[in-house]
Amino acid sequence: MDRHDLVVSILRSNGGKIEGRTVIQKISYFANLRLRIDGIAYRDYFTGPFSTGVARALENLATNLFVRETVRATPIEHYTYELTDDGQDWADMVEGESPGEHGTVRSVVAACEKHGGLEARPLSCAAKAHFMLEAGQGRGTPAEIRELAGDFGWNMTDREIGRGMALLGELGAPRAGA
Repeated sequence: MDRHDLVVSILRSNGGKIEGRTVIQKISYFANLRLRIDGIAYRDYFTGPFSTGVARALENLATNLFVRETVRATPIEHYTYELTDDGQDWADMVEGESPGEHGTVRSVVAACEKHGGLEARPLSCAAKAHFMLEAGQGRGTPAEIRELAGDFGWNMTDREIGRGMALLGELGAPRAGA
């Protein structure tokens, strides 16, 4: 599985459609914790860990008509991504050639749906908490995560931290008190 396959698999795992670039970025972050796909590296960003490789894969898929990108013009642009017929064919291929990896992606999408409703903010908070813990910055208590988040310019509430820790726990990733 490569980064393009990952994006296609993420979309397939949610019925072929995802709302939000950030949501795709965070799901890819959590899936890549298990899959360790070449060409995907993350850096800190305003919305949490960000991969240029995933962003380019999404752009390539849209440019080559495997994914339909819809932009809703509001004060802040909102993006929706949906597999086209050719994208569905690609997803069939990925699912057939990499059933274990696709199963991993599907379980990550389900966990993200359960704990964050596939909304950008809760997924971003969980990814930010994990990113800080992965960098070895603290033990992961909620107070510590809130303080460390400020060092990155991130603002997280106790509720958001709690939801993020529940998601990280289900994914088997480091979490509060770990």
